[in-house]
Order: sequence, then C-alpha cells, then structure tokens
Amino acid sequence: MFARTTQLEIQFGDCDPAGIVYYPNYFRFFDNASAGLLSAALGMHKRDWLERYGSAGIPMVDTGARFARPCRFGDVVEIHSQITELGRSSLGIRHRLVQAGETAIVLADAVSVLASESSARLGAGGDLGVAASGALLVRGGAAEGASASIYSGSGDFILSARGITLAGGAGHYASAVLSGNPDVDLTLAAGSSLVLVPGTGEFASARVDAFLPTTILLDLRGNPVGGFSVAGVAGSVFHEPSGSGLFANGSPAIRGDSLKVFLNGIPEGQQGSTPPPIDPASLVLAALAQGGVSGAQGQPAGGSQGPDTGSGVSETSTEEGTTILLLRPRPPAQCN
Repeated sequence: MFARTTQLEIQFGDCDPAGIVYYPNYFRFFDNASAGLLSAALGMHKRDWLERYGSAGIPMVDTGARFARPCRFGDVVEIHSQITELGRSSLGIRHRLVQAGETAIVLADAVSVLASESSARLGAGGDLGVAASGALLVRGGAAEGASASIYSGSGDFILSARGITLAGGAGHYASAVLSGNPDVDLTLAAGSSLVLVPGTGEFASARVDAFLPTTILLDLRGNPVGGFSVAGVAGSVFHEPSGSGLFANGSPAIRGDSLKVFLNGIPEGQQGSTPPPIDPASLVLAALAQGGVSGAQGQPAGGSQGPDTGSGVSETSTEEGTTILLLRPRPPAQCN
C-alpha cells in the first residue's frame, strides 16, 4: 500500500540527560510521519483535510514500538512509513526508523517487491544484501509510474536467490529494476535463471542498473546455458524496443567487460566444475563482511515498528552499521 519516507535530524531537545532520544519522542516522530503520509496520499495539507472531512484528528486505538538501538543528538534518520491495513473506518500504519545510509541485510525464503497503484521499493542508503533460498520477484504495477525496485543507495548490492524475475507492469513507466551504486553482484542457485520481462505499458522496462565503476557480476550456479534472458532471448543483454536489459552507467552492459559472467564461481570461458552447495545467507553475509560492512559509515539509530502481529519479521543488530531483517513465513492458521 501507500508508503513514504521522512528524513529528520535528532535535536538536542529530543534527548534525555544520557544524550539519547527520550522514548516518548519517537511517538511524536511517528505521529508527524503519519500526518505526512496521509497528506501525501490525499494530496493536501493536514490542516486542509481535517477541515474538509470535519475531523478533529485521528484517534489512536493501538500502538507499540520495539527499540533496537538508541538515536543520539545530531543523528540523521529516516522514517519509512507504510499503510498496512485499510478498513471502512480505520487504518494501520507501520513505521521503521533507521539511520540514513545504514547497511541492510535481508534473509528470506522468498522475496517479492510488487507495485500496484503506486511504487514499491526495497533498499538501503548504504550496502544492501539480499539472500533468498527461494525465488525473487520484482514486478511493476498497473498505474502510471508504479515501478518496483530493489536498490542500494551508495554501497555494495549483493543478491543471491533461486531465480530472479524482473517484470515490467501494465502502467506507463511501471518498470522493474535492480539498481546498485556502484556495483551489482548477483548469484543464482543451481538450475535457476535471471529473467527480464518487459511490461505491456509504455516504457515499462525490466532493468539491472550498475553505476560507477559500472560492473555487473553474474554467477550462474549449475546453469551455464540460458542462465539469463532479456525479452525471451537467452544470453541477451539488451532489448531496444522496451529499453530492457543489463546496464552499466546508463549504457547496455558489455559481456566480458562491464558484465562479468561466472559459471559456478569460475570466470566464463574457463572449465567449470560441479557447483558446490551454496547457503544464500552465508554467501551474502561473507561478501558484505569482505567489502561492505567494514566500510559502513555511522551506526543504526534504532528500529521501531508496531506491535508484533506474528508475521515472522524480526530485526537483529550485528556489527556496527549493520541491520539484519529475518523474514519467515507466517505459520498457518489452525481451526478447531
């Protein structure tokens, strides 16, 4: 559903004598973020929609927070707000507060970023690692501009999955994008493929974008033939009619140069071997430990979200500057 990101700097008056944010102030931050989210969704200032709908405000019936790390005076933080439930006379909003530019690691059975009427994004201001033991799907939506993306803002982007599908949507500019700055590092489990499918909407492309120093690393485990395709063409890098493909610094990637393909971890053109079993989580954590985590700047300011709903989402802080999100499937409901 609708989402919005708010950035703010922690002020001296937000903190207690210990120099960390006094916990009730988080709810003030979230209340302001909720007002901004609803104002963006309705296209008008809070003052105007309160007057238009004859409301004195929005009563709170349930709230809660979980604090992972403290925020301190001078920290610049981002509040990621999203409408999670929408009823006839109520709505649910979830906020997550993080340090701007932190490293994020997502470990999951499967990852889907699906746009509908608005954009959908999964990303980090710094390094981002995503490991899925199953498939990863990024799909544009039906409305104009309803793109879907997974991105790293200014750090390593390392992704491992059992199949990656990028599919453009039906809306104009409803693209599906994997974007890394500087590089994109993709590992596909044995027998799986990277598939880019243009959407039916105009300019609804499917893209992998790497920026300076413009390198896409693609490791195909046990699937050297047809390991990736663009618009149904195996081994293709660029589909001009739709603008889909693999890009390095805005231009179609060149295989062997800005696109480096590996077979079972061995550079393309050298004799491969039986692919060793891979643990996606270990692969991503090890890669980020080598290149991403050691270079992370700052530390997470803390995490906060609504009451635990049994969704199987938990957050664990590890090395300074790193947040790990563990996504597990919700247990099936039991009926007596």
